[in-house]
Amino acid sequence: MNADPYSQLNKQWQSTCKILLGEQIGDLENYAEWLYEGNGPRLAKKSHISGNEVVCASTNYSKDSKFIGYNEIDFSTSPKSMSLESLDINDIKDIDSIISALGERIVYTGNIILGNSSFIDQSTTITECHYVLHSERVAFSKNVAYSTRGSYSENIFGCYAFGPSSFSIKSNEISESTRCFMTSKADFSSDCFYSHGLSSCMECMFSFNLKSKRYAIGNLSLAKDKYLIIKSK
Repeated sequence: MNADPYSQLNKQWQSTCKILLGEQIGDLENYAEWLYEGNGPRLAKKSHISGNEVVCASTNYSKDSKFIGYNEIDFSTSPKSMSLESLDINDIKDIDSIISALGERIVYTGNIILGNSSFIDQSTTITECHYVLHSERVAFSKNVAYSTRGSYSENIFGCYAFGPSSFSIKSNEISESTRCFMTSKADFSSDCFYSHGLSSCMECMFSFNLKSKRYAIGNLSLAKDKYLIIKSK
């Protein structure tokens, strides 16, 4: 099923912001550019068949390339038009002429949605996912927007290289982690903000290259009650 996921994703965005930031900060669409910044690569072209938008998870195509959506492929049709037998004898004088002739018939495919997926929009290379918007290379996840390369995750917004993870915003290379905001290279961690290089940590802000730390600001661990007072501000 391919339908508009925005309404559901906006609700989950509001919920995730409430969990991470303590309050809602506005609609998802207002943060689209910031969330997707640094993610990708991504290429959007018009379908050679329908004129609809086709999204690809690469930009390495020649400027004259043609594109179609995965849902526009007729798998019941034999691809005779792409075979050597369909070429005129004058087109196959040498290998270069064959490549040139076939090049005019080749089209690339985007909007690739596989498996039991539903409510996917402006996305490609999506497998077994539900409610995904403006994302690429995501598998076995739900409620994902403006993100790239992830799997087995939920409520992910503006993240790159994630999973399994959940309820995270604008974080990169996070695994087995939850409730991360502006955090990179974290594993087995939770409730991390503006941090990098954390492993088995929880409740950290502005922390770097720590392992098994709790209630830290910078790299200094505090008493739980003192940390929570500062965090609430």
